[in-house]
Amino acid sequence: LAAQDSQYGSQPTVFIYRLADEKDRKFDPITKPLGELFVKGDRNNIMTALWSDLNKCIITAHEDGLVRKWDVEAQKEVEQVRVCDRKLQSMQLSKDNTMIVAASKGDHCAKLLDTKSLEVMKTYKSNRPINAAAISPLFNQVLIGGGIEARDVALVSGRAGHFEVDFWHMCYQEYMGSVKGHFGPVNSIDIHPNGKSFVSGAEEGYIRLHHLDQVYLKSSKKMNL
Repeated sequence: LAAQDSQYGSQPTVFIYRLADEKDRKFDPITKPLGELFVKGDRNNIMTALWSDLNKCIITAHEDGLVRKWDVEAQKEVEQVRVCDRKLQSMQLSKDNTMIVAASKGDHCAKLLDTKSLEVMKTYKSNRPINAAAISPLFNQVLIGGGIEARDVALVSGRAGHFEVDFWHMCYQEYMGSVKGHFGPVNSIDIHPNGKSFVSGAEEGYIRLHHLDQVYLKSSKKMNL
């Protein structure tokens, strides 16, 4: 999948491409897309596009706060839900693909959605713009990150900028703690499939790999019971 934004008057569009099979040694990377998904006249950028339902559907997050579900074969929109009132920044699936966590930069929160119905199940409210969020594959936890706008970073300290990665209990919607390190807005978070480490990338250009210690793992395991 590739998403085109509205730069230079372009229509925001999701393009579907076929990747080469191992047997196909003559794959041309400039090949035409197999399909194009867009809402005619809608100039709101597509922030994230995810495969869903065994690749029968694609779910897209839009900067105006809408989440849309598309039928891949029919290449048409089948459902849309307004997840937030202002800018939706990113979206990520859970390990089993049954849930989605969406990060809202405008509403300063992350929201947990049901993949099938797109219903908002939980909300994790913050006091800063949220750019990225991820669901732990091991525990009932959600990680969220963000911070104040990059243009204002020079005016505040790292602590005042809220550049930490926060841990929230997925079910109880309670703040559990945070991990520091970045001195710019956190733009991306991803968790290792075993749930014992995660990586974060921020505006200042650093990628930080965090290994979670045994104290965290043991305490989180107890809370999961």
